[in-house]
Amino acid sequence: GFNYPPEAGYALDPKNGPRYYMLETHYTNPLLDNFITDSSGLRLVYTNQLRTHDAGILSVGIDPNWRHIIPPGQREVVSEGHCVADCTGQTIPDSGVNMFAVIMHTHQLGRKVRLRQIRNGEELPPIAADTNYDPNYQEYRRLQRPAKVYP
Repeated sequence: GFNYPPEAGYALDPKNGPRYYMLETHYTNPLLDNFITDSSGLRLVYTNQLRTHDAGILSVGIDPNWRHIIPPGQREVVSEGHCVADCTGQTIPDSGVNMFAVIMHTHQLGRKVRLRQIRNGEELPPIAADTNYDPNYQEYRRLQRPAKVYP
């Protein structure tokens, strides 16, 4: 399972926040076994004592669709998605956010995936990278140390 770090929590605002939440679960059953019992679940802890940091989700990358064409027979194709400051500045405060986990996702297309950050024209070490990506392994991966992301 995945737990937030103790200093972070997802703020639930009963007056202004969403009224419904959705949990999406992916199952992998390559042998089509009919006798698998699902024991997954969700533990939601609700408290009035707020954490130091609010947690949230930042989705970046490419949205593969019919316009994302990969030529047949290519040994390797690089696809890049860019999230520029004009975009991130609409949601990320000037003080930045602390990224503590990532989930890599390329549907069935990707074999390698990397999350890079470029600040003031200088590329920083990758936030996360997987050079042997398995699309069946879709779990949040906690970073060894938080990455500071600015607009």
